[in-house]
Amino acid sequence: MIACCKTLLPVFLLASCAFSFPTAGKLDIEGPSNFVGAFTITPLPNTGKSQVSGYGGAYNAALSGLPGITNTVGCPTGMTTCAIRPVYCDDFSNDVSIPSGVKTVNYSQILDSSNITDSRFGAVPTNVISNGSVTGRYWLNVANFCDSSNIKNGVCTTGPTGTNVTNATASYIDTLSALQRYQMAAWLTTQYSFGVKNAITNTYYSDAQDTGIQSAIWALLDVVSTDGTANTIGVDYSLPCNTGSTCGSKGQDGSIATWLTNAVNWYKGSTLAGRNSLLAGYMIATDSTVATQTTLSKRLNTGIQEFITTPEPGFYALLSLALLAFWALRRSRRAI
Repeated sequence: MIACCKTLLPVFLLASCAFSFPTAGKLDIEGPSNFVGAFTITPLPNTGKSQVSGYGGAYNAALSGLPGITNTVGCPTGMTTCAIRPVYCDDFSNDVSIPSGVKTVNYSQILDSSNITDSRFGAVPTNVISNGSVTGRYWLNVANFCDSSNIKNGVCTTGPTGTNVTNATASYIDTLSALQRYQMAAWLTTQYSFGVKNAITNTYYSDAQDTGIQSAIWALLDVVSTDGTANTIGVDYSLPCNTGSTCGSKGQDGSIATWLTNAVNWYKGSTLAGRNSLLAGYMIATDSTVATQTTLSKRLNTGIQEFITTPEPGFYALLSLALLAFWALRRSRRAI
């Protein structure tokens, strides 16, 4: 199982494996994959096989229902055509088996709010803020999250600047809508050391950067209350081994404070056009059963884990050509 917190995963995974907005399709999580976390390998008794304990990462997936897809190579049974692309875990409280089998999913755009309520977190309200303070909290408070390199005996040992999330950064995150949180998460996937590409072999990343990025994505999309009060706490994402005397400096959260801060700085420092250029083509793939749930708590804990999907290969090259053509057209018109 691949869970977005701790998982047990066989190391002998199967290695099989235009832009018009679709609303539904199918997904099959396959291998090989880029796994992110602090992993331990444990032999399985009497089997000659091993299991890996860890969490998170990027997985090769077959996706159908996307426009303009004619590929038939490597498509699993149940898909006549498919796109083989990497997908990224954004949902720590649910899991998926690899290979997952073909699942029906809804696609939501990260570029705007099209079908965002079909996603797992799209229906979660923005925190209620009055006079600069959160009076109704739905989303996790990330204030004082600390990079694991600065944790000694469960305490962040250095000052707030650059090593743990400042109050100003946490307050900014508190104001974000579900869509804005998804947009930051999509940007964070582009910062992984393995980049936006399919895995060639199963590779495990436990460095501070990659674990920090995965932890930052989960922290951004952690719902701690279903009605804005402390009486209905959801599944709270706690950083793996970041508190307590036994942790020392071995927190699996990596550079989470750094990457939460980087995500905020990217969002605040980018123009709308710049964000749109990056986010065009990214989608959220959500188990179709989520949208049928009548309560927020059921939406948060129904179906397989949710994924952020990458644009099709060559998308940005085509986008660049289109922008160049537009620029050339503007110049030619000015010259007339």
